Amino acid sequence: MSTHLDFRYGQPVTRGMLFDALVEVVTDLHREGRSTRSAGIKPRLTQQLERWGVKFDENLYGFASFRAFLNAAHEAGRVELRDAASGPDVDVLLPGQPRTQLSSSASVQIRKDFWETFMNWTPSLERVYDRVQGLALSRQRDPYAPENLAWTDRARYVPIEPIDMATQTKWATTFTNGLSLGHERDLLAQALSGDRPLQEFTRRIKALPSSLPAWNAYRTQRVLDTINSWATEHNLVVDPVVRHSDHTSNLAHPARQNKPSPEAVRNGAPLADSSTIGGADVVSATVEALRAQAHELVDRMTLEELLSLPLTLGLLHRR
Repeated sequence: MSTHLDFRYGQPVTRGMLFDALVEVVTDLHREGRSTRSAGIKPRLTQQLERWGVKFDENLYGFASFRAFLNAAHEAGRVELRDAASGPDVDVLLPGQPRTQLSSSASVQIRKDFWETFMNWTPSLERVYDRVQGLALSRQRDPYAPENLAWTDRARYVPIEPIDMATQTKWATTFTNGLSLGHERDLLAQALSGDRPLQEFTRRIKALPSSLPAWNAYRTQRVLDTINSWATEHNLVVDPVVRHSDHTSNLAHPARQNKPSPEAVRNGAPLADSSTIGGADVVSATVEALRAQAHELVDRMTLEELLSLPLTLGLLHRR
């Protein structure tokens, strides 16, 4: 993300400067092939301004809501707002940008922890977002387990309701109804009319290479909308999307620092502060711990990042 704007600590921040930052965020998202839906812009804008020492709170600058901020930027001619294809949200475009050039969700990858907690509706799982670690976590419900009592601290742990099967089936139905008349639409409609509609739809669409990318993009956008609505409801600033421009170590992304080992994610174990790891600590690290972190790192890499290897295990401990 570009950072040429000169926000100095202590310098009064004007509306014009905030609009400039908004334009940069929209430009960067469009260049990265990311959705510019307004619900996803606020977390990105907030994180960028925080890097420059500016706290973003629309109320501090006289806006009743983030939508009011976007409307003001639109009235100032800095961006254009257009109704989203679905839902009450809006797409934020650069002036003169045609809708046909809008970013596609096909290239968007949702963080693994968010995808698993929102898309796995297994009833026996409990799901929360840890404000301290910046992670979405899930584990088996067991009210009598002492380690599970910590999750009742709502000041730290925010509950997550998964996207149930009925909702995901409705998405599949809406997507299918939007396809052009023909053989593929008939196949998917037939799948959705059976006893296991979502499972059969998933099986059939995987065999339809012409429709699968469109479905993946459609579903990804629905999941993003759900996560962003949940974050807004709980007054959270999160970025649930993997940025392809991140360093392969994953440590450059504020929301993905201090990632746990797979066992830590499953069991909700406390995570070590990575700032305390280094020097002699690296020497004393066990092979098992390094392997767990290495597996976690590789699991979260994009194809481009995997192809850019090699990397050394020492990167896992780089501060």
